[in-house]
Amino acid sequence: MNQIIFPEKIENNLINYKKEMKKIKKIYKFLFIFSILAALSFSSYYFFLYLKISKKDKISEQILEVYDIQQLYASATPVDLPSIILENGESAEILGIIEIEKINLRYPILSKTTDDFLKIAPCKFAGNKLNGIGNFCIAGHNYDNNELFSNLKLLDIGDMISIYTLNGNSVYYIIYDKYETTASNISCIEQNTKNRELTLYTCTNNNNKRLIIKAKENR
Repeated sequence: MNQIIFPEKIENNLINYKKEMKKIKKIYKFLFIFSILAALSFSSYYFFLYLKISKKDKISEQILEVYDIQQLYASATPVDLPSIILENGESAEILGIIEIEKINLRYPILSKTTDDFLKIAPCKFAGNKLNGIGNFCIAGHNYDNNELFSNLKLLDIGDMISIYTLNGNSVYYIIYDKYETTASNISCIEQNTKNRELTLYTCTNNNNKRLIIKAKENR
């Protein structure tokens, strides 16, 4: 028996189909616009973040330039570098210079650890005198290869770290340990009273973890 197709039923189906297609098009249009806006927001955020990091990084470059020029013409007197003063009035002293040739890292070391100072340079996290007896800990942001401590992960046991004080004296440290730990574990800052030791402290790409580099004076 042949099936009878009613024209009005076909017409209703076409109307419903067109309505559904309109809904689907609206959804796809909304998703497309949302994706474009999200991509623009994401790009803008990282662009301004990059500009902000670059601006802070220039402060470090200026400090190093002044240090190098004064060291070039220095006598036995220590280099006199100005303090870093933020817009909110907070200030930090410049303690010295950290240099790691293997990863082309060279930054001033600031005397105080705050989020604003960490955006400028690595900062003293714990310890007594730079290049003195004890465990001197330096914290630095991981900007994921936009410098500061983002390349510490490339270091290996046996690599060298140079620390220069403002009087031109230097101590060379050799890495003897490298590990990751939780953010709550700060056992790496424990002190000793016999040897010169250096600890570098930074975030990993997973912010719940911290990368620790331990080094001791290379005699």
